[in-house]
Amino acid sequence: MINETLKEYRILCFGGGGAEIAKELIRQKFDSEKIFYFDSELDDLNTISLKNKFQIGTFTTFGKGTKGKTDVSKKIFNEDNELFLRLTKSDSIYFLVGSLGGGLFSGLLPELAASLNARSKKYIVIGNLPFENEQKFQATNTTYAITNLNTYTSNVLLIKNSDVQRNNPSLTKAEIFDKVNKLLCSLIKEFVSHFDVSEVVNKDELIYISSLEDLIFTSKSYILEHLLGINNSENKVITADTNLEILELLKVQYEYVYRISPRRFEELVEYIYKLSGYKTELTKTSRDDGADVLVWTPPPVLGDSFLTVIQAKRYAKKKHVGSAEVRELMGSSQVFKADKAQLVTTSDFSRPAISTAKARKIDLIKFYELNETIKNFIA
Repeated sequence: MINETLKEYRILCFGGGGAEIAKELIRQKFDSEKIFYFDSELDDLNTISLKNKFQIGTFTTFGKGTKGKTDVSKKIFNEDNELFLRLTKSDSIYFLVGSLGGGLFSGLLPELAASLNARSKKYIVIGNLPFENEQKFQATNTTYAITNLNTYTSNVLLIKNSDVQRNNPSLTKAEIFDKVNKLLCSLIKEFVSHFDVSEVVNKDELIYISSLEDLIFTSKSYILEHLLGINNSENKVITADTNLEILELLKVQYEYVYRISPRRFEELVEYIYKLSGYKTELTKTSRDDGADVLVWTPPPVLGDSFLTVIQAKRYAKKKHVGSAEVRELMGSSQVFKADKAQLVTTSDFSRPAISTAKARKIDLIKFYELNETIKNFIA
């Protein structure tokens, strides 16, 4: 059970190592709304099914990753600073999670720590160190990250891959990675629920930086007050609203709409209608019958409410919605016995799609037009 004292937290996972940890978090039944995944390598990004996943460094790496270079990560941070600011603006506890050695996590960590410190945010770094016999650049990247990170925080907890290997000599390298990921997730779980890592992992498998050894065998109240700055008697935690944060981001940098997951886009469309005062429902992904959002208009003095079915397509700029999608929405409208149907996209509509929609009286809406209406509802 999640401890009620720590109501709001966010787990930010970075890079290929972060993807594997995020998958393990999902397997361990963590709330997926609290897991955020960031990667500059498009292939890695596509390996995980998660709403809160973001491609970063689009114009720096063009989806090809950092190639192990921390200086590229610093450019990525500058490119996507607005995104990080929006997603770390709430009074949450932030877990920064990933594998040191690679370019992305090693390079981003000091930049993220500096940003969080400047805004007095509370965070803990949890990750793993590369094997001792890995490539030289990984050791260099790890040293860079830890050295610079120490300038900003001592709240860093790292598991050494090599130590786990020595304690488990019969395991293969792949099995070591799997065990490390499970240990890291167990650590996060203990912080969230019990604030006591002593019962989760063997102390010999951990490396502690600065005052982190104080975390072992200390009381929950000590950690709450001294590490996280939360008084046990207070329970004033503001729940973060990811949809609102993303919409605020799109106000200043609309291009980010192409980096969010299709499911998150569906949520944004529903969220806009909800903020506008309508009763809404987001359909389940497994059985949506071609409809993503249901919207009910308040009924007149006499009669029933007016139902609109909406299909939301988060497409790339050059991928236009075709007539097939329009016909699919026509079928959805009949299934739900809707009064109206709308198709919302981040791209544009082909001529056949426009012709088919006109004949069937289906509204075609470009998302930036819909997004314009939200500016009256958010600061």
